[in-house]
Amino acid sequence: MRKRKLLHSIVRLITGYACGLMLHYLVFSTKPKVCNEIRSDVLIRGGQRNEVERHSSTIPHHSNIYIGMMSAEKFLNNRVQRAVDTWLQKGGWKIEVFADATPDQLKVPVGLDFNIVTLRSVDDSAYPPQKKCFMMIRHMYDHHIYNYDWFMRLDDDVYVDFPRMEQLLNTINSSMPIFFGTPGFGMDPDDGIEDGMYYLMGGPGMIFSRGLLLQLRAHMSHCIQHMFSPHEDVEIGRCVWKHVKNAKIPIAWETIDFFYQQYDKTTGDVTNVDLSDT
Repeated sequence: MRKRKLLHSIVRLITGYACGLMLHYLVFSTKPKVCNEIRSDVLIRGGQRNEVERHSSTIPHHSNIYIGMMSAEKFLNNRVQRAVDTWLQKGGWKIEVFADATPDQLKVPVGLDFNIVTLRSVDDSAYPPQKKCFMMIRHMYDHHIYNYDWFMRLDDDVYVDFPRMEQLLNTINSSMPIFFGTPGFGMDPDDGIEDGMYYLMGGPGMIFSRGLLLQLRAHMSHCIQHMFSPHEDVEIGRCVWKHVKNAKIPIAWETIDFFYQQYDKTTGDVTNVDLSDT
């Protein structure tokens, strides 16, 4: 009888201890939870595609950089394909192209970590792509926040000097809230630039540190519902400025040497260039 009571006491003790540990984890854990609210609105397409050989037989080492490329179906066979054929092969990064399209429309090098992401609740042809840009950033957090240190939002006509960019980013602590790119100051009255506010121009691209996204994610819905201008880059900047007060935004003029736009006066075409050697 005594042995049975002792056994019951031990079982209750172990059960209580286990429940206490679980309660402590649920209540006091400080690790941010991955948000699931928009995953039903996202279609990730990484399956069948036309694989081709790389320019080099060596596959680059795994990178701590995530690339989110803004595009649309009509640009897949030209702008996106040209990026895949050139600079996108040089890094071991994660690449996701945001477009309502399928990967079988592209020729993708072997070993390239490449997906096409369709945001079902977004009009793929809408311009300026305000909602699409905000939803892209939410997707970066919801699916990849603990897998990468740096998150890039780029246009599909961008050229990136990968070695120089990786070297630069690896000298910076990504746990800090860093917002990096070409600083903008507002030129038109409808920009709604407030005193002390800076934003990054969307053409050449924006780079978010993990530390920045960890603070910014909780405010994305509010920012989407309270936009003051038609420009997505201005509104992303406004969201950072209003809600991440300790964000570090480099505004030195030297950044012009890292991010710029190459404009062809004859054709009117613009090529956005990141971290060029010029």
